[in-house]
Amino acid sequence: MADDFPHWSLGLKSGYFKPALDQWKTSYENSGNIEWAGQVGFKITRGWELGVEGGYFTDSGIALTESGLPSILNQRIRYFPLQTYLLYRLIFNEDQIFVPFAGGGFSYIIYRQSLEGKGTIKGSQEGYHARLGLQLLLDWFDPAAADSFDMDLGVKNSYLVLEAQYSKVDRFGSESLDLGGWSYLGNLLFEF
Repeated sequence: MADDFPHWSLGLKSGYFKPALDQWKTSYENSGNIEWAGQVGFKITRGWELGVEGGYFTDSGIALTESGLPSILNQRIRYFPLQTYLLYRLIFNEDQIFVPFAGGGFSYIIYRQSLEGKGTIKGSQEGYHARLGLQLLLDWFDPAAADSFDMDLGVKNSYLVLEAQYSKVDRFGSESLDLGGWSYLGNLLFEF
């Protein structure tokens, strides 16, 4: 196979994260919130990519008492999810408009939960994730702009990406709570 494809990719993501914890809606008054992330990948072949991703998620609400009832204390939680991934794109040529992909890998979440007047709980957990999505080649819509983007910045391809991720972050099945859940993301992806 010829080595004439872009090897590096950079993606900027945003979307909705719905945590797996059953009591989330009771504590935070909604099922989830906005998640932000960025990714850097290296293509081993045109189809296979190895990469890292880092993100940020926050939500706030009313803390629960030990009996599970709402208290009068406000709380805020922040997640900093980190992932390594391996994915495969079903791509046959550089001008392919729709590129489906699937992958997965290791997930690690650093969390900070602040409780009004009580301090902050800090910790981290590891687990795994799976992802599935579809890339739409933006270069196809405006080839002249794509050529200019390539000449000025070295961007070979630009994609709009729709992606769903499922993560299970529970120390691989130990007694810990699952900090994972579902993410539904839109992504601008640039290949260099």
